[in-house]
Amino acid sequence: MKTFYGENKSPLQILILLFSVCFLGGFLGNIIIFLLLNIQHLQINSLLNNLNENSSLEDKKRLVNILAINHLTTFLLPALILLSMLYAHTWTRVVKLTTPKNIVLLILGLLWLLFSYPLIEWLYSVNKAIPMPDWMIGMEESTNQLVVNLLSSQDIGLLFLNIIVMAVLPALGEEMVFRGIVQPNFIKLFKNYHIAIWITALIFSAIHMQFQGFIPRFVLGAMLGYLSFWTNNLWYPIIAHFVNNSIQVLVIYYVKKNRIDIDLNNNLEFPTNILIISVFLFLGLGWYFYNNFLRNTKNETE
Repeated sequence: MKTFYGENKSPLQILILLFSVCFLGGFLGNIIIFLLLNIQHLQINSLLNNLNENSSLEDKKRLVNILAINHLTTFLLPALILLSMLYAHTWTRVVKLTTPKNIVLLILGLLWLLFSYPLIEWLYSVNKAIPMPDWMIGMEESTNQLVVNLLSSQDIGLLFLNIIVMAVLPALGEEMVFRGIVQPNFIKLFKNYHIAIWITALIFSAIHMQFQGFIPRFVLGAMLGYLSFWTNNLWYPIIAHFVNNSIQVLVIYYVKKNRIDIDLNNNLEFPTNILIISVFLFLGLGWYFYNNFLRNTKNETE
């Protein structure tokens, strides 16, 4: 039986390799962005500082393409390169990237995500109540405003580009890195999948550098981690991640297109009864996934 390079590496070695490749990829990505802008006699700071809802379609597409390059070179391409080096053509099996066979379970996974929204929004309000330095709040507001400005266009072509860059690429790249590589190796390292899932979620939330959204993103990352582990399939968190990001892109697009008076920089506030009901439904579906995981584990061992 052929032994692949990755099978001779410890979990810690694989994690160090991953973070090294991601760092190198991000560095090379920044060089590529700098060179592309330099050819056009442009500067990233100038594009960002001058960006607003009425900026030209061309400038918005430039910035979205910059986000695409950044994400591809920091997450998706490094993950694919490392996995190919470690496991050759078997890497899809290693990260559990196999076709989902249970469509009902996939739908339930999406419902689990939707039922979590009131709780996630409540956690945003809790997170925002925590005192923070002005520079953290300013960074958060700048990031949120950047996203709103990029999505404030009625151009359907830019909408599809935004969905690809802000939903498809993060869903594939971040899940490949965090739930496909980091989490399984933490499980091997700590011998406890709960600890591994929550530490992975902690890192996942931290790398976004959005401090007022740290707690809700931390919880969301843990949800994706459990969804991946309990289903033993990476496509479930990928699809859930994609749906989550797509909803945000489409909501902002719809609000801006129809000139609805909503402050997109603030979290939604759900009535208490809706919050309580959604939490019960969320916990109930989580319990279902857990018991389904136990049944499958028991069947595999018999």
